Amino acid sequence: PSRGPPTTPRARPGRTHGSMIRRAATRIIRGARADEAALLAHARTAGVGFEARLALNLAAMSAHGDTRTDEAVGIMKELLRMVTEHAAGMTHDSFVDVGGVLSDLAVFSARGGRKDSRSCLKRARMHARRAYRVDHHLLATLDVNEAELLRSSGGDREEALALYDAGLASTWEATSLRAA
Repeated sequence: PSRGPPTTPRARPGRTHGSMIRRAATRIIRGARADEAALLAHARTAGVGFEARLALNLAAMSAHGDTRTDEAVGIMKELLRMVTEHAAGMTHDSFVDVGGVLSDLAVFSARGGRKDSRSCLKRARMHARRAYRVDHHLLATLDVNEAELLRSSGGDREEALALYDAGLASTWEATSLRAA
């Protein structure tokens, strides 16, 4: 179902690209479609830094939310190339960045019925393990995403529950809410 034409204005003189990105994120969170063309154009002219990565991620989320899975997967693959080739990350470690992109790619691929979702999660977990510092937020996300893939595909329920438990444990570790 289409959500109508995008209404997020393109960057105009006097407006920063950051405000364009904030408006796009707000629209996506509210369930509306963002101006993907403007986000993609900005990402491709912004270089390989934080703003370019964020713009590509938002464009993929907008396409994914509008059930254009193939387009979302293509954008995520472009983002994966950028992060892999240029270490243009948002976190302390490029391995964490690549793992996060692979996690999103797995989710988008699963929605499109692709069989490579599990391999994306496996690669993401490998990158998470190679990180300089363990990122428990990423580990929790990977555990929950893999559990959801198992659950939705009719996989092993016990394995899915174990992954949910591991995700919960990683969340507790990440937020320092350890049981006394």
